[in-house]
Amino acid sequence: MTAETPQPRPLRADAERNRAILLSVAGELFAENGTGGSLEDVARRAGVGIGTLYRRFPTRDDLIVALYAEQLAHFAVILGDAVRFADQDADRAFRAFVHYSIELQSADRGFSDVILDGYDAPRVFRDEHAAIHAGIAELFRIARTAGALRRDVSDADFPLVLRATAHLGGAPERSDELARLAGLLISALTGDSATPLPER
Repeated sequence: MTAETPQPRPLRADAERNRAILLSVAGELFAENGTGGSLEDVARRAGVGIGTLYRRFPTRDDLIVALYAEQLAHFAVILGDAVRFADQDADRAFRAFVHYSIELQSADRGFSDVILDGYDAPRVFRDEHAAIHAGIAELFRIARTAGALRRDVSDADFPLVLRATAHLGGAPERSDELARLAGLLISALTGDSATPLPER
């Protein structure tokens, strides 16, 4: 006779409600200020004590995972679609994916932090970042081979594009500026390479 694996106890209704409120408030604050936003502010705006927050999310990383796992998975799906479509129309696939990435991370500084964290020393989402980086490298390779990119551009330039546009995040009144900057950056990546880029 084998012992049954104990199942996690479901949260009480009030605990589940607190968790949902904390996620909602944290999502708003992180979208405005990034994932380094004050957890004390999250708890205060949610109307709970900081101890309640830490019972639900023992570390900041636990909160980040709860907030962004689904969004990062969706980002990976869109990237996969872009890589597959690039075999048919590399220029269109590349431009669409870069536009999508810029708009997504500019709208949410927290998600921008999650994406850019993967290019430094990621604390969370290590496997997801590895798969995303491989997909981005493949998209850049296909686009470059098809002549849709400058010859001296690589996937290592992708985080530069995101960092250049992140400061416009969370500002709807600056959406026209963001669209123009995105267009300028994409034109720089896809334009004439007669003048070489500086070495990294």
